[in-house]
Amino acid sequence: MKLYYLIKLMRPVNLLIIAISMLALRYLILEPILSSHSVSLIISHLDFVILILGTLMIAGAGNIINDYFDIRPDRLNKHHTVIVGKNVKRREAIISHAVLSTFGFLLSAYVAIKYHIAWMLIFQIIAITLLWLYSASFKKSFLFGNLIVAFLTACIPLMVLSFDLPVIFKSNGFSFPYFNASFLPFIEVFYIFISYAGFAFLLNLIREIQKDMADMRGDKEINARTMPLVLGIPSTRKFVNFLSLFTILILVYIQQSYMADKLSSLYMLIFIITPMIFSSIKMKNATKSKQYLKAANYTKWAMAGGLGYLLVFYFIFTNHFIF
Repeated sequence: MKLYYLIKLMRPVNLLIIAISMLALRYLILEPILSSHSVSLIISHLDFVILILGTLMIAGAGNIINDYFDIRPDRLNKHHTVIVGKNVKRREAIISHAVLSTFGFLLSAYVAIKYHIAWMLIFQIIAITLLWLYSASFKKSFLFGNLIVAFLTACIPLMVLSFDLPVIFKSNGFSFPYFNASFLPFIEVFYIFISYAGFAFLLNLIREIQKDMADMRGDKEINARTMPLVLGIPSTRKFVNFLSLFTILILVYIQQSYMADKLSSLYMLIFIITPMIFSSIKMKNATKSKQYLKAANYTKWAMAGGLGYLLVFYFIFTNHFIF
């Protein structure tokens, strides 16, 4: 039973999404594009799975330490879901965080050292440090905590790219980073991954602010300075709507400029843009915590739509499908 609550603290659904994202980015985007230019991945499937496991352990440890520091506000905002201090002792939570972070780093270190890219461990070091600082302090600050979560989410696609490319470059006798005319496929991949990371950053920033609006009661009790508490609901709502509109406009521009096929247009309209519009509509008249959480859930659906588009992209790319 104790193990069940520890796993629940790690938020297994979120970890599953991270794993699916990493697998999809590598095998639906990176590998097909490089293969079309006769370039093969070098990090083995098993080692990539080990890298994913290391990432999941670090992320799970971050979720545990977040709940460890959030006992007081969580008792007010969502008392029925509190685990630390109730089903799992505080000492057990902190030990679990330390063990998971350590093993997650060691697994990532194994892959990095094996392929002679030990400097890439900076991703894990930054993640472990920021997750602790976010939970202990920055989460209470004005916007900075939201930016940290959005940044760490955006790092997931960049980490997939940054582990594979240096190894491929070295196998071809180049030092990373190095680009010339013969490496145009790498530039193409780079732009796609940067765009996806930017999308993840903006959507997560929007959702984190919406969650702050839902958690105002508990955050006020611990003297947090989140955006809703500092600027008030009306100004925060305007900021979130601005971010949503900006994200939609960027998506439309990218789609029209680089993915101007009807399948992409239809998919993005239904599964990404529409949930974002619904989120803004729900925000307009929201006054209660549950209403803000519902808006955040629509944003989460848009994020899921972004993940699903990787499969659409793979279908279009491998079949040269435009109708």
